[in-house]
Amino acid sequence: MKKIFKTVSILLISVVVFSCSNDTKKQESSDNSAVKTTIEGKTESAPITAGIDGKVQHISTDQFVKGVSDFRTNPKFSLKSELPCVVDFYADWCKPCKMIAPYMEELAVEYKGKVNFLKINVDEESEIANYYKIEAIPALMFCTKTGDPKMEVGGADKATINQRIQTYLFKK
Repeated sequence: MKKIFKTVSILLISVVVFSCSNDTKKQESSDNSAVKTTIEGKTESAPITAGIDGKVQHISTDQFVKGVSDFRTNPKFSLKSELPCVVDFYADWCKPCKMIAPYMEELAVEYKGKVNFLKINVDEESEIANYYKIEAIPALMFCTKTGDPKMEVGGADKATINQRIQTYLFKK
């Protein structure tokens, strides 16, 4: 009985931990409305305006290179934006990604003019996901003008994300 319980427990933990692995085949969700309502339209030439607008902005790899850091020509991270940023690596089929989306929206409003909140779909933007070795999602990257970005993997509540912003971006 103990062996069965232990085996089932390990199996359940494995499913939870690896449910949003980037190596998993893309799974389509019948309800993408939570994600679709939290992102701006994706435009290749659009500048990063998330911090000014107080919204979460969906960006492409090219927009990241132009407005955040050009990893293609300079392997050392160097933030181009005047504002620090939080980059949410996600996928439409990822349930934990959908769970944190409303928190990101609320924090974008609270940090309007202070922080850029950006989203990158790892299924659509594999170049940047591979470069930053995104193996599980959601993954949040916290970027400042000085130092390397800090990466956090896994879902979190609003208070935890806010604490990470304070710690990583504002050193509080």
